[in-house]
Amino acid sequence: MGSRKVEPMTFAGGQAGPGTFNRWPVTSDQVPRRYDGPHADPVAFLLLLIAGTCGVAQYLISGFPVGQSQALGGTVVTGKQLLSDLSAHDTSTASVTRIAILVTTVGGGALLLLAITTLLPINHSPLGAVALVISLAVVAASIWFLAQAARVLGSPASALLSTDHLGWYLTAAAALVGVVGSLKSLGG
Repeated sequence: MGSRKVEPMTFAGGQAGPGTFNRWPVTSDQVPRRYDGPHADPVAFLLLLIAGTCGVAQYLISGFPVGQSQALGGTVVTGKQLLSDLSAHDTSTASVTRIAILVTTVGGGALLLLAITTLLPINHSPLGAVALVISLAVVAASIWFLAQAARVLGSPASALLSTDHLGWYLTAAAALVGVVGSLKSLGG
């Protein structure tokens, strides 16, 4: 067997061989391709922004009916007022309700911060997982409010679900929109 000389191949874009970059023979493929890396996620931003705003708003806006089961009726308080009213009671149910208010409020603030991070060109999956955990905690808080309305607030669940009172609806919106926004952040 003799020694053969290997000739470099010639393409439309030039010669290819050892020490040269191989180019495709198609002219349209000669353009450098953009790296499809991390990018901002405006849909996740909007969803997490709405969820966070609802979580914080339930603390500031009157919307929790207290004492509606009483003969004289009751009042409608903000989450902040409800938190201070419940601090006078030393029961486990009142303690869990205070925690539920704080989880919704602080979780709403955290969702607002996480919403801002979705505008950065980074991998959003770890932050989306954090947002999902926070949103699931707010889901648990909204279920707690509904299940314990008569016991803690002195109002039936129907009073909590009244369209006149926004407290529970803001909590539920923070939970549901937060879950959707965090799943969007995880997937995109």
